[in-house]
Amino acid sequence: MPLYHPVRSTRTISDINVTPMVDITLVLLIIFMVTASFVSDAGIKVRLPKASSTEASGAAAMKITLGPKGEIYLMKEKLNNESLRSALVRAVRGNPGLRVMIAADRGIPYGTVVGVIDIAKKAGVTRVGLATER
Repeated sequence: MPLYHPVRSTRTISDINVTPMVDITLVLLIIFMVTASFVSDAGIKVRLPKASSTEASGAAAMKITLGPKGEIYLMKEKLNNESLRSALVRAVRGNPGLRVMIAADRGIPYGTVVGVIDIAKKAGVTRVGLATER
């Protein structure tokens, strides 16, 4: 009886095992999501007005901050009224459904806040929110 020798395959294995790559990608994604939540709100410090009911902002929004002396910041960059309008026009052109969140210090006059809302509306922003503390 002849000895049985299995036929050896000369085919090379050219498949890539993607499981470790997916694991590393998911871990990096989680790390970026956690750190982004800490970094996103570390901006200009203002004393927000208090409200008994607030709405959580689900979608991402551009943040306009009005400092205690009336200075205007768009995403931590100090701007004047005209540069704010042009920056918002560019942003709306890229994203027509853009949301803008205005965080105004509680000592800012009402007219200043309305002026910033007016600039946003003239720039084409249709969704404007006001940040408050609970």
